[in-house]
Amino acid sequence: IAQAQALDAWVAAEARIKERTAMEATQRASSLPLTLPSGDHVVIRRRYEDVHGRVEDSAYPSEAVIDRRLQEVEMNSLTAEPLSDVASRVEASEDPLSAIVDRDGSLRLRKGSSRVPLPQDSEALRRRLHVLAISYVVARDRNPSTAWLTTATHEAWREHVEYILGEKVYGLRIPGMEGQAGPEWSVVLSYDLAVRREAVRAVLYEGMHFQDAMRKARSNTELRELTFV
Repeated sequence: IAQAQALDAWVAAEARIKERTAMEATQRASSLPLTLPSGDHVVIRRRYEDVHGRVEDSAYPSEAVIDRRLQEVEMNSLTAEPLSDVASRVEASEDPLSAIVDRDGSLRLRKGSSRVPLPQDSEALRRRLHVLAISYVVARDRNPSTAWLTTATHEAWREHVEYILGEKVYGLRIPGMEGQAGPEWSVVLSYDLAVRREAVRAVLYEGMHFQDAMRKARSNTELRELTFV
């Protein structure tokens, strides 16, 4: 009986693997975003928490964000998304469906990504970047052989957060000016996105590791001047 049960379990597992492989092949052939089954997301989060500790739903990325990051790593097509596209699991408990039209005119549904308001203050920005950081760490843990990802750690993201919210950006004050004479909040958000985009460019086209690319982007004086001036 035990042997029969083991055989049944093996056959069922093989069928699930074949079905998943066929589904992913269809998604790639149709240029659709890859979407992992919810069960896989449970396993991914469990592994993340085993290594990095428990995380609340309000700080953990939505399934759509995780799917997008994993696909970018697989396809080597990294992007720096605006923070309005970085939803937590609480904010996107049910990722919406969006409709697309195939080349043959047929209508197909795919999982979309919830849009959320941009951070309105420094703490909201810190939380949003933490959600973004987890998506990179998850991708890093699942793809240990991807060189540029090896330094996409929580520490690398903490460096970025402290820089953006530190005295050189958000805390910048003009000598001799009274009151809040620092940059407008919208400029701070624009600069954060500009830095991440420049880092992505360095990863893709200069072969830099993630942390080095982020540091180089933050030290780019021309990028800083263009954003602030």
